[in-house]
Amino acid sequence: MRKHSLIFCMLAPMVLLPLGVAGCKGNNGRSVNEPGDGPRSGGVVTIGWTTSLNNINPLLSAGNVSSDEVFSQLFLQLRKEQPDFTQHPPRLEPQLARSYEWSSDHRVLTFYLRPDVLWSDGVPVSAEDVRWTWEAQRDKSIDWAKSYTKDAIDNVEVVNPNVVRFHFSHVYSKQLLDANEGVILPKHAWNRIPFDKWRSNSEWFGFNLVVNGPFTIGSWKPDYLVLKRNKNYYNSPLPFLDKVIFKYMPSTGDIDRALIAGDVDFTPQVSPESVGKIVSNPDLELITYWHRLVVGVAWNSGKPPFDRYEVRRAIAMGIDKEKIVKDLFATGASSANFGRVATSPIGASVWAHNFSIAPAAYDPKQARQALETLGFVSKKDSDALIWNGVPFSFELETNSENAQRMHAADIIAKQLSAIGIDVRVKKIRFRELENDTNVGNFDAAIVGLSLDTSLDLTGRFHSRSIKGGSNVARYSNPVMDQLMERSVGRLNILESRNDLNKIQEILDRDQPYTWLWESQRLNAVNRRVRDVRPNATSSLSNLEEWWVKQ
Repeated sequence: MRKHSLIFCMLAPMVLLPLGVAGCKGNNGRSVNEPGDGPRSGGVVTIGWTTSLNNINPLLSAGNVSSDEVFSQLFLQLRKEQPDFTQHPPRLEPQLARSYEWSSDHRVLTFYLRPDVLWSDGVPVSAEDVRWTWEAQRDKSIDWAKSYTKDAIDNVEVVNPNVVRFHFSHVYSKQLLDANEGVILPKHAWNRIPFDKWRSNSEWFGFNLVVNGPFTIGSWKPDYLVLKRNKNYYNSPLPFLDKVIFKYMPSTGDIDRALIAGDVDFTPQVSPESVGKIVSNPDLELITYWHRLVVGVAWNSGKPPFDRYEVRRAIAMGIDKEKIVKDLFATGASSANFGRVATSPIGASVWAHNFSIAPAAYDPKQARQALETLGFVSKKDSDALIWNGVPFSFELETNSENAQRMHAADIIAKQLSAIGIDVRVKKIRFRELENDTNVGNFDAAIVGLSLDTSLDLTGRFHSRSIKGGSNVARYSNPVMDQLMERSVGRLNILESRNDLNKIQEILDRDQPYTWLWESQRLNAVNRRVRDVRPNATSSLSNLEEWWVKQ
Protein backbone atom coordinates (compact mmCIF):
# COMPACT_ATOMS: atom_id res chain seq x y z
CA MET A 1 0.00 0.00 0.00
CA ARG A 2 1.40 3.35 -0.98
CA LYS A 3 0.97 6.00 1.75
CA HIS A 4 3.28 8.54 0.10
CA SER A 5 5.62 5.65 -0.08
CA LEU A 6 8.68 5.29 -2.17
CA ILE A 7 9.79 1.77 -1.44
CA PHE A 8 13.38 0.64 -1.68
CA CYS A 9 13.71 -2.56 -3.70
CA MET A 10 15.77 -5.21 -2.01
CA LEU A 11 17.60 -6.41 -5.11
CA ALA A 12 19.54 -3.24 -5.93
CA PRO A 13 23.00 -4.15 -7.23
CA MET A 14 24.65 -1.38 -5.23
CA VAL A 15 23.40 -2.79 -1.93
CA LEU A 16 25.88 -4.86 0.05
CA LEU A 17 24.45 -7.31 2.52
CA PRO A 18 25.99 -7.11 5.99
CA LEU A 19 29.32 -8.86 6.35
CA GLY A 20 30.30 -10.92 9.32
CA VAL A 21 26.77 -11.26 10.64
CA ALA A 22 25.91 -14.88 11.09
CA GLY A 23 22.27 -15.86 11.05
CA CYS A 24 21.13 -13.13 8.64
CA LYS A 25 18.85 -13.87 5.72
CA GLY A 26 19.15 -11.97 2.47
CA ASN A 27 16.53 -9.77 0.91
CA ASN A 28 14.32 -12.49 -0.52
CA GLY A 29 15.23 -15.06 2.12
CA ARG A 30 12.75 -17.70 3.17
CA SER A 31 12.72 -19.54 6.46
CA VAL A 32 14.29 -22.92 5.77
CA ASN A 33 12.04 -25.85 6.57
CA GLU A 34 13.48 -29.07 7.89
CA PRO A 35 13.01 -32.27 5.85
CA GLY A 36 9.43 -33.44 6.14
CA ASP A 37 8.24 -30.06 7.32
CA GLY A 38 5.38 -28.33 5.63
CA PRO A 39 2.84 -25.58 6.25
CA ARG A 40 0.11 -26.47 8.71
CA SER A 41 -2.84 -24.67 10.22
CA GLY A 42 -2.95 -23.53 13.81
CA GLY A 43 -0.80 -21.62 16.22
CA VAL A 44 -0.39 -18.09 17.51
CA VAL A 45 2.32 -15.57 16.67
CA THR A 46 3.10 -12.45 18.73
CA ILE A 47 4.48 -9.38 16.96
CA GLY A 48 6.24 -6.51 18.74
CA TRP A 49 4.96 -3.15 17.48
CA THR A 50 5.52 0.45 18.62
CA THR A 51 2.57 2.24 17.01
CA SER A 52 -1.02 1.30 17.83
CA LEU A 53 -4.07 1.71 15.61
CA ASN A 54 -5.96 4.93 16.17
CA ASN A 55 -8.98 3.79 14.17
CA ILE A 56 -10.36 0.62 12.61
CA ASN A 57 -11.65 2.45 9.53
CA PRO A 58 -8.76 2.96 7.08
CA LEU A 59 -10.24 6.22 5.76
CA LEU A 60 -10.31 7.73 9.26
CA SER A 61 -6.81 6.59 10.18
CA ALA A 62 -3.85 8.96 10.27
CA GLY A 63 -2.34 6.88 7.49
CA ASN A 64 1.02 5.85 8.94
CA VAL A 65 2.90 2.83 7.60
CA SER A 66 2.24 0.67 10.68
CA SER A 67 -1.53 1.15 10.46
CA ASP A 68 -1.54 0.49 6.72
CA GLU A 69 0.28 -2.82 7.26
CA VAL A 70 -2.46 -3.94 9.65
CA PHE A 71 -5.26 -2.77 7.34
CA SER A 72 -3.74 -4.81 4.51
CA GLN A 73 -4.48 -7.93 6.58
CA LEU A 74 -8.15 -6.98 6.99
CA PHE A 75 -9.05 -5.60 3.57
CA LEU A 76 -8.00 -6.36 0.00
CA GLN A 77 -6.84 -3.95 -2.66
CA LEU A 78 -7.68 -4.37 -6.31
CA ARG A 79 -4.04 -5.24 -7.01
CA LYS A 80 -1.01 -5.88 -4.80
CA GLU A 81 2.09 -3.78 -5.30
CA GLN A 82 5.40 -5.62 -5.70
CA PRO A 83 8.85 -4.56 -4.42
CA ASP A 84 10.52 -4.81 -7.84
CA PHE A 85 11.32 -1.24 -8.79
CA THR A 86 15.09 -1.03 -8.66
CA GLN A 87 15.18 -0.53 -12.43
CA HIS A 88 11.57 0.32 -13.25
CA PRO A 89 8.17 1.28 -11.75
CA PRO A 90 6.57 -1.44 -9.60
CA ARG A 91 4.34 -4.21 -10.90
CA LEU A 92 0.85 -4.75 -9.50
CA GLU A 93 -0.13 -8.40 -9.11
CA PRO A 94 -3.73 -9.70 -8.86
CA GLN A 95 -5.57 -9.47 -5.57
CA LEU A 96 -9.29 -8.59 -5.61
CA ALA A 97 -9.03 -7.78 -9.32
CA ARG A 98 -7.84 -10.76 -11.36
CA SER A 99 -7.13 -8.63 -14.47
CA TYR A 100 -7.59 -5.18 -16.01
CA GLU A 101 -7.53 -3.48 -19.42
CA TRP A 102 -7.27 0.05 -20.83
CA SER A 103 -9.38 1.82 -23.41
CA SER A 104 -7.65 2.93 -26.62
CA ASP A 105 -7.43 6.54 -25.38
CA HIS A 106 -6.07 5.37 -21.97
CA ARG A 107 -8.80 7.27 -20.09
CA VAL A 108 -10.93 4.26 -19.06
CA LEU A 109 -9.55 1.47 -16.90
CA THR A 110 -11.65 -1.68 -16.51
CA PHE A 111 -11.09 -4.11 -13.64
CA TYR A 112 -12.39 -7.66 -13.66
CA LEU A 113 -13.00 -8.82 -10.10
CA ARG A 114 -12.62 -12.33 -8.73
CA PRO A 115 -16.11 -13.84 -8.44
CA ASP A 116 -15.27 -15.95 -5.38
CA VAL A 117 -14.39 -13.29 -2.78
CA LEU A 118 -16.79 -12.95 0.15
CA TRP A 119 -17.02 -10.53 3.02
CA SER A 120 -16.60 -12.15 6.41
CA ASP A 121 -20.40 -12.12 6.87
CA GLY A 122 -20.85 -14.16 3.67
CA VAL A 123 -21.93 -11.34 1.33
CA PRO A 124 -20.09 -11.37 -2.05
CA VAL A 125 -17.62 -8.55 -2.70
CA SER A 126 -18.81 -6.68 -5.77
CA ALA A 127 -18.21 -3.73 -8.06
CA GLU A 128 -20.71 -1.78 -5.91
CA ASP A 129 -18.20 -1.96 -3.05
CA VAL A 130 -15.49 -0.55 -5.32
CA ARG A 131 -17.62 2.38 -6.46
CA TRP A 132 -18.88 3.16 -2.94
CA THR A 133 -15.32 3.04 -1.56
CA TRP A 134 -14.26 5.57 -4.21
CA GLU A 135 -17.15 7.84 -3.16
CA ALA A 136 -16.03 7.63 0.46
CA GLN A 137 -12.40 8.25 -0.45
CA ARG A 138 -13.37 11.50 -2.20
CA ASP A 139 -15.84 12.75 0.38
CA LYS A 140 -14.69 16.04 1.89
CA SER A 141 -16.29 15.41 5.28
CA ILE A 142 -14.31 12.18 5.65
CA ASP A 143 -11.14 13.97 4.55
CA TRP A 144 -9.11 10.82 3.82
CA ALA A 145 -5.36 11.47 4.02
CA LYS A 146 -4.83 10.17 0.47
CA SER A 147 -7.94 11.57 -1.20
CA TYR A 148 -5.70 13.47 -3.64
CA THR A 149 -5.02 10.15 -5.40
CA LYS A 150 -8.63 10.15 -6.61
CA ASP A 151 -8.72 13.73 -7.94
CA ALA A 152 -8.43 12.74 -11.60
CA ILE A 153 -10.99 9.91 -11.40
CA ASP A 154 -14.24 11.44 -12.65
CA ASN A 155 -16.40 8.38 -12.23
CA VAL A 156 -16.37 4.73 -11.21
CA GLU A 157 -18.93 2.81 -13.25
CA VAL A 158 -20.47 -0.47 -12.17
CA VAL A 159 -20.79 -2.57 -15.33
CA ASN A 160 -21.94 -5.72 -13.53
CA PRO A 161 -21.21 -7.27 -10.12
CA ASN A 162 -17.73 -8.34 -11.20
CA VAL A 163 -16.73 -5.58 -13.62
CA VAL A 164 -15.99 -1.96 -12.72
CA ARG A 165 -14.66 0.92 -14.86
CA PHE A 166 -12.62 3.91 -13.72
CA HIS A 167 -13.04 7.03 -15.89
CA PHE A 168 -10.16 9.54 -15.77
CA SER A 169 -10.24 13.23 -16.62
CA HIS A 170 -6.86 13.02 -18.34
CA VAL A 171 -3.96 10.74 -19.11
CA TYR A 172 -0.99 10.67 -16.69
CA SER A 173 1.65 8.30 -15.40
CA LYS A 174 0.06 7.03 -12.20
CA GLN A 175 -3.50 6.30 -13.26
CA LEU A 176 -3.27 2.61 -12.36
CA LEU A 177 -1.66 3.35 -9.00
CA ASP A 178 -4.25 6.00 -8.17
CA ALA A 179 -7.13 3.68 -9.04
CA ASN A 180 -5.53 0.98 -6.90
CA GLU A 181 -4.74 3.21 -3.91
CA GLY A 182 -6.59 2.21 -0.76
CA VAL A 183 -8.38 -0.93 0.34
CA ILE A 184 -11.94 -1.84 -0.68
CA LEU A 185 -14.55 -1.36 2.06
CA PRO A 186 -17.94 -3.06 2.69
CA LYS A 187 -20.79 -0.94 1.35
CA HIS A 188 -23.57 -3.17 2.69
CA ALA A 189 -22.20 -3.01 6.25
CA TRP A 190 -20.88 0.54 6.52
CA ASN A 191 -23.28 2.61 4.44
CA ARG A 192 -25.71 2.74 7.37
CA ILE A 193 -23.86 5.84 8.56
CA PRO A 194 -23.73 8.87 6.23
CA PHE A 195 -20.24 10.00 5.28
CA ASP A 196 -20.59 13.27 7.18
CA LYS A 197 -21.18 11.29 10.41
CA TRP A 198 -18.16 9.00 10.08
CA ARG A 199 -15.65 11.02 12.07
CA SER A 200 -18.05 11.63 14.94
CA ASN A 201 -18.88 7.90 15.10
CA SER A 202 -15.45 6.38 14.52
CA GLU A 203 -15.87 3.72 17.24
CA TRP A 204 -18.97 2.34 15.46
CA PHE A 205 -16.87 0.72 12.74
CA GLY A 206 -15.07 -1.47 15.25
CA PHE A 207 -18.39 -2.87 16.46
CA ASN A 208 -19.57 -3.40 12.87
CA LEU A 209 -16.40 -4.73 11.31
CA VAL A 210 -16.73 -6.75 8.11
CA VAL A 211 -13.57 -7.73 6.24
CA ASN A 212 -12.48 -9.49 3.06
CA GLY A 213 -8.81 -10.06 3.88
CA PRO A 214 -7.13 -13.07 5.50
CA PHE A 215 -7.73 -11.85 9.07
CA THR A 216 -10.35 -10.07 11.12
CA ILE A 217 -10.09 -8.51 14.58
CA GLY A 218 -10.52 -10.70 17.64
CA SER A 219 -9.91 -7.98 20.23
CA TRP A 220 -8.47 -4.50 20.34
CA LYS A 221 -7.07 -2.77 23.42
CA PRO A 222 -4.70 0.19 23.90
CA ASP A 223 -1.72 -2.11 24.47
CA TYR A 224 -2.49 -4.94 22.07
CA LEU A 225 -4.44 -6.01 18.99
CA VAL A 226 -5.47 -9.58 18.21
CA LEU A 227 -6.15 -10.71 14.65
CA LYS A 228 -7.92 -14.01 14.07
CA ARG A 229 -8.47 -16.07 10.96
CA ASN A 230 -11.20 -14.87 8.58
CA LYS A 231 -13.03 -18.14 7.95
CA ASN A 232 -14.58 -16.77 4.75
CA TYR A 233 -11.25 -15.80 3.17
CA TYR A 234 -11.30 -16.79 -0.49
CA ASN A 235 -7.78 -18.21 -0.58
CA SER A 236 -8.35 -21.29 1.59
CA PRO A 237 -6.57 -22.92 3.44
CA LEU A 238 -4.88 -19.59 4.12
CA PRO A 239 -4.24 -18.06 6.53
CA PHE A 240 -2.49 -20.81 8.45
CA LEU A 241 -2.29 -19.01 11.81
CA ASP A 242 -5.21 -19.03 14.23
CA LYS A 243 -4.23 -15.69 15.76
CA VAL A 244 -1.71 -12.88 15.43
CA ILE A 245 -1.15 -10.74 18.51
CA PHE A 246 0.28 -7.24 18.08
CA LYS A 247 1.82 -6.27 21.39
CA TYR A 248 2.42 -2.53 21.59
CA MET A 249 5.53 -1.44 23.50
CA PRO A 250 7.05 1.97 24.24
CA SER A 251 10.27 1.51 22.24
CA THR A 252 12.20 -0.75 19.89
CA GLY A 253 14.56 -1.54 22.78
CA ASP A 254 11.66 -2.96 24.81
CA ILE A 255 10.64 -5.09 21.82
CA ASP A 256 14.19 -6.37 21.33
CA ARG A 257 14.35 -7.51 24.94
CA ALA A 258 10.97 -9.24 24.62
CA LEU A 259 12.12 -10.97 21.43
CA ILE A 260 15.29 -12.26 23.07
CA ALA A 261 13.30 -13.40 26.10
CA GLY A 262 10.89 -15.33 23.88
CA ASP A 263 7.86 -13.16 24.66
CA VAL A 264 7.67 -11.87 21.07
CA ASP A 265 8.04 -13.94 17.88
CA PHE A 266 8.62 -11.20 15.30
CA THR A 267 9.56 -7.55 15.09
CA PRO A 268 9.96 -5.45 11.94
CA GLN A 269 12.43 -3.03 13.50
CA VAL A 270 15.36 -4.37 15.50
CA SER A 271 17.73 -1.79 16.99
CA PRO A 272 21.23 -2.11 15.45
CA GLU A 273 22.73 -2.37 18.93
CA SER A 274 20.70 -5.55 19.50
CA VAL A 275 21.95 -7.31 16.35
CA GLY A 276 24.77 -9.11 18.12
CA LYS A 277 22.47 -10.68 20.69
CA ILE A 278 19.97 -11.70 18.04
CA VAL A 279 22.37 -13.35 15.60
CA SER A 280 24.08 -15.23 18.43
CA ASN A 281 20.75 -16.61 19.62
CA PRO A 282 20.08 -19.98 17.93
CA ASP A 283 16.31 -19.46 18.29
CA LEU A 284 16.30 -16.21 16.32
CA GLU A 285 16.92 -15.17 12.73
CA LEU A 286 17.72 -11.71 11.35
CA ILE A 287 16.22 -10.68 7.98
CA THR A 288 17.66 -7.58 6.31
CA TYR A 289 16.70 -5.46 3.30
CA TRP A 290 16.94 -1.80 2.38
CA HIS A 291 13.89 -0.08 3.71
CA ARG A 292 11.66 2.47 1.96
CA LEU A 293 12.11 5.09 4.67
CA VAL A 294 14.36 8.17 4.42
CA VAL A 295 14.89 10.04 7.70
CA GLY A 296 15.66 13.73 7.89
CA VAL A 297 15.13 17.02 9.67
CA ALA A 298 12.02 18.76 8.37
CA TRP A 299 12.39 22.53 8.71
CA ASN A 300 9.19 24.51 9.12
CA SER A 301 9.53 26.81 6.11
CA GLY A 302 6.47 28.71 7.29
CA LYS A 303 8.41 30.08 10.28
CA PRO A 304 11.25 32.60 10.17
CA PRO A 305 14.17 32.16 9.88
CA PHE A 306 13.55 28.72 8.34
CA ASP A 307 11.52 30.39 5.59
CA ARG A 308 14.83 31.23 3.84
CA TYR A 309 16.52 28.34 2.04
CA GLU A 310 19.92 29.98 2.59
CA VAL A 311 19.41 29.67 6.36
CA ARG A 312 18.39 26.02 6.05
CA ARG A 313 21.46 25.30 3.90
CA ALA A 314 23.77 27.02 6.35
CA ILE A 315 22.42 25.08 9.31
CA ALA A 316 22.72 21.84 7.33
CA MET A 317 26.47 22.45 6.97
CA GLY A 318 26.71 22.34 10.76
CA ILE A 319 25.30 18.78 10.91
CA ASP A 320 27.77 15.92 10.54
CA LYS A 321 25.61 13.30 8.88
CA GLU A 322 28.43 10.80 8.47
CA LYS A 323 28.97 10.78 12.23
CA ILE A 324 25.27 10.30 12.88
CA VAL A 325 25.13 7.29 10.55
CA LYS A 326 28.28 5.82 12.07
CA ASP A 327 26.99 6.25 15.62
CA LEU A 328 23.58 4.79 14.83
CA PHE A 329 24.39 1.91 12.51
CA ALA A 330 27.96 0.63 12.96
CA THR A 331 27.37 -2.29 15.30
CA GLY A 332 29.92 -3.56 17.77
CA ALA A 333 29.01 -7.15 16.93
CA SER A 334 30.50 -7.14 13.46
CA SER A 335 31.73 -5.06 10.55
CA ALA A 336 28.17 -4.64 9.36
CA ASN A 337 26.80 -1.18 8.75
CA PHE A 338 23.06 -1.02 8.29
CA GLY A 339 22.68 2.61 7.28
CA ARG A 340 23.99 5.19 4.80
CA VAL A 341 23.79 8.95 4.45
CA ALA A 342 20.70 10.04 2.52
CA THR A 343 20.81 12.68 -0.19
CA SER A 344 17.27 12.63 -1.56
CA PRO A 345 13.71 11.61 -0.71
CA ILE A 346 14.11 9.13 -3.57
CA GLY A 347 16.38 6.56 -1.98
CA ALA A 348 19.50 5.02 -3.47
CA SER A 349 17.75 1.70 -4.16
CA VAL A 350 15.15 3.24 -6.47
CA TRP A 351 15.51 3.49 -10.24
CA ALA A 352 15.03 7.27 -10.28
CA HIS A 353 17.59 8.18 -7.60
CA ASN A 354 19.94 10.99 -8.68
CA PHE A 355 23.43 9.72 -7.90
CA SER A 356 25.05 13.01 -8.92
CA ILE A 357 23.98 14.56 -5.61
CA ALA A 358 26.61 14.24 -2.90
CA PRO A 359 26.00 14.71 0.82
CA ALA A 360 26.60 18.32 1.88
CA ALA A 361 30.04 18.66 3.43
CA TYR A 362 30.23 19.09 7.19
CA ASP A 363 31.86 22.50 7.73
CA PRO A 364 30.87 24.19 11.02
CA LYS A 365 33.13 27.17 10.41
CA GLN A 366 31.59 27.89 7.03
CA ALA A 367 28.11 27.25 8.49
CA ARG A 368 28.58 30.00 11.08
CA GLN A 369 30.07 32.39 8.54
CA ALA A 370 27.14 31.78 6.19
CA LEU A 371 24.65 32.55 8.96
CA GLU A 372 26.51 35.75 9.80
CA THR A 373 26.23 36.92 6.19
CA LEU A 374 22.48 36.22 6.43
CA GLY A 375 22.01 38.64 9.34
CA PHE A 376 22.84 36.50 12.36
CA VAL A 377 25.09 38.43 14.73
CA SER A 378 28.15 37.26 16.65
CA LYS A 379 29.03 38.99 19.92
CA LYS A 380 32.54 39.12 21.30
CA ASP A 381 31.53 38.07 24.80
CA SER A 382 29.49 35.04 23.68
CA ASP A 383 29.64 32.15 21.24
CA ALA A 384 25.88 32.38 20.70
CA LEU A 385 24.53 33.61 17.40
CA ILE A 386 22.03 36.44 17.81
CA TRP A 387 18.92 36.65 15.69
CA ASN A 388 16.33 39.41 16.11
CA GLY A 389 18.15 40.62 19.18
CA VAL A 390 18.15 37.33 21.13
CA PRO A 391 20.30 34.17 21.09
CA PHE A 392 19.21 31.96 18.23
CA SER A 393 17.36 28.95 19.61
CA PHE A 394 14.89 26.47 18.19
CA GLU A 395 13.07 23.32 19.21
CA LEU A 396 13.89 20.00 17.50
CA GLU A 397 11.11 17.44 17.95
CA THR A 398 11.12 13.69 17.43
CA ASN A 399 9.17 10.68 18.63
CA SER A 400 10.15 9.07 21.91
CA GLU A 401 9.38 5.54 20.69
CA ASN A 402 12.36 5.68 18.31
CA ALA A 403 15.73 5.45 20.07
CA GLN A 404 17.68 6.17 16.88
CA ARG A 405 15.91 9.44 16.18
CA MET A 406 16.22 10.56 19.79
CA HIS A 407 19.96 9.85 19.71
CA ALA A 408 20.30 11.69 16.39
CA ALA A 409 18.50 14.70 17.87
CA ASP A 410 20.97 14.79 20.76
CA ILE A 411 23.92 14.60 18.34
CA ILE A 412 22.50 17.41 16.20
CA ALA A 413 21.94 19.59 19.27
CA LYS A 414 25.55 19.14 20.30
CA GLN A 415 26.91 19.78 16.80
CA LEU A 416 24.87 22.95 16.30
CA SER A 417 25.82 24.29 19.72
CA ALA A 418 29.38 24.39 18.36
CA ILE A 419 28.32 27.04 15.84
CA GLY A 420 26.33 29.07 18.36
CA ILE A 421 22.83 27.63 17.98
CA ASP A 422 20.87 26.49 21.02
CA VAL A 423 18.79 23.43 20.07
CA ARG A 424 16.17 22.31 22.57
CA VAL A 425 15.40 18.65 21.92
CA LYS A 426 11.75 17.74 22.47
CA LYS A 427 11.03 13.99 22.70
CA ILE A 428 7.31 13.28 22.48
CA ARG A 429 4.99 10.41 21.63
CA PHE A 430 4.43 9.70 17.94
CA ARG A 431 0.80 10.83 18.03
CA GLU A 432 1.76 14.22 19.44
CA LEU A 433 4.58 14.64 16.92
CA GLU A 434 2.22 13.72 14.10
CA ASN A 435 -0.25 16.33 15.24
CA ASP A 436 2.40 19.03 15.59
CA THR A 437 3.78 18.47 12.11
CA ASN A 438 0.33 18.18 10.51
CA VAL A 439 -0.78 21.58 11.83
CA GLY A 440 2.62 23.28 11.56
CA ASN A 441 3.16 23.71 15.29
CA PHE A 442 6.92 23.07 15.30
CA ASP A 443 10.30 24.58 14.39
CA ALA A 444 12.08 21.46 13.17
CA ALA A 445 11.40 17.74 13.49
CA ILE A 446 13.24 14.51 12.78
CA VAL A 447 10.76 12.44 10.79
CA GLY A 448 10.70 9.53 8.40
CA LEU A 449 9.52 10.08 4.84
CA SER A 450 8.06 7.31 2.69
CA LEU A 451 7.29 8.79 -0.68
CA ASP A 452 4.78 7.53 -3.18
CA THR A 453 6.00 4.62 -5.31
CA SER A 454 4.58 6.41 -8.34
CA LEU A 455 7.25 9.08 -7.73
CA ASP A 456 4.55 11.69 -7.38
CA LEU A 457 6.22 14.12 -5.00
CA THR A 458 3.38 16.65 -5.00
CA GLY A 459 1.91 15.34 -1.75
CA ARG A 460 5.08 16.20 0.17
CA PHE A 461 6.53 19.18 -1.70
CA HIS A 462 3.83 20.95 -3.75
CA SER A 463 2.53 24.31 -2.57
CA ARG A 464 -1.06 23.10 -2.69
CA SER A 465 -0.24 20.34 -0.17
CA ILE A 466 0.68 22.80 2.59
CA LYS A 467 -2.93 23.36 3.63
CA GLY A 468 -3.70 19.67 4.11
CA GLY A 469 -0.56 19.11 6.18
CA SER A 470 1.08 16.43 4.01
CA ASN A 471 3.69 19.01 2.98
CA VAL A 472 5.10 18.91 6.51
CA ALA A 473 7.92 21.35 5.75
CA ARG A 474 5.48 23.97 4.40
CA TYR A 475 7.77 24.20 1.39
CA SER A 476 6.75 26.30 -1.61
CA ASN A 477 8.61 26.77 -4.88
CA PRO A 478 6.70 27.56 -8.11
CA VAL A 479 9.43 26.02 -10.28
CA MET A 480 9.22 22.82 -8.27
CA ASP A 481 5.42 22.81 -8.52
CA GLN A 482 5.68 22.93 -12.30
CA LEU A 483 8.34 20.23 -12.48
CA MET A 484 6.40 17.86 -10.23
CA GLU A 485 3.18 18.36 -12.19
CA ARG A 486 4.98 17.74 -15.47
CA SER A 487 6.79 14.64 -14.23
CA VAL A 488 3.56 12.86 -13.29
CA GLY A 489 1.66 14.28 -16.27
CA ARG A 490 3.35 11.95 -18.72
CA LEU A 491 1.84 8.58 -19.51
CA ASN A 492 5.17 6.84 -18.88
CA ILE A 493 6.98 7.96 -15.73
CA LEU A 494 10.23 6.57 -17.20
CA GLU A 495 10.16 9.53 -19.58
CA SER A 496 10.30 11.91 -16.61
CA ARG A 497 13.83 10.95 -15.54
CA ASN A 498 15.26 14.40 -16.36
CA ASP A 499 12.53 16.20 -14.42
CA LEU A 500 12.98 13.87 -11.45
CA ASN A 501 16.73 14.53 -11.47
CA LYS A 502 16.11 18.28 -11.49
CA ILE A 503 13.55 17.99 -8.68
CA GLN A 504 16.10 16.22 -6.50
CA GLU A 505 18.74 18.85 -7.29
CA ILE A 506 16.40 21.69 -6.29
CA LEU A 507 15.47 19.92 -3.07
CA ASP A 508 19.16 19.53 -2.32
CA ARG A 509 19.67 23.26 -2.84
CA ASP A 510 16.57 24.43 -0.98
CA GLN A 511 16.86 21.98 1.95
CA PRO A 512 13.21 21.84 3.08
CA TYR A 513 14.51 18.64 4.63
CA THR A 514 18.08 17.97 5.64
CA TRP A 515 18.32 14.29 4.83
CA LEU A 516 20.15 12.25 7.45
CA TRP A 517 20.01 8.55 6.65
CA GLU A 518 18.34 5.67 4.91
CA SER A 519 18.69 2.27 6.46
CA GLN A 520 18.24 -1.42 6.09
CA ARG A 521 15.16 -2.76 7.78
CA LEU A 522 16.23 -5.24 10.41
CA ASN A 523 13.47 -7.76 10.95
CA ALA A 524 13.90 -10.59 13.43
CA VAL A 525 11.85 -13.74 13.85
CA ASN A 526 11.79 -16.74 16.15
CA ARG A 527 12.70 -19.82 14.10
CA ARG A 528 9.57 -21.62 15.25
CA VAL A 529 7.67 -19.34 12.85
CA ARG A 530 8.16 -20.46 9.25
CA ASP A 531 7.98 -18.94 5.76
CA VAL A 532 8.34 -15.38 7.05
CA ARG A 533 9.16 -13.22 4.02
CA PRO A 534 9.01 -9.50 4.81
CA ASN A 535 9.99 -7.12 2.04
CA ALA A 536 10.27 -3.44 1.29
CA THR A 537 6.55 -3.04 0.60
CA SER A 538 5.50 -4.51 3.94
CA SER A 539 7.04 -6.43 6.79
CA LEU A 540 3.77 -8.41 6.89
CA SER A 541 3.64 -8.93 3.13
CA ASN A 542 2.91 -12.68 3.32
CA LEU A 543 1.49 -12.93 6.86
CA GLU A 544 -1.28 -15.24 5.63
CA GLU A 545 1.41 -17.80 4.70
CA TRP A 546 3.24 -17.80 8.04
CA TRP A 547 2.94 -21.01 10.03
CA VAL A 548 4.22 -22.35 13.31
CA LYS A 549 6.34 -25.45 13.71
CA GLN A 550 4.65 -27.61 16.33
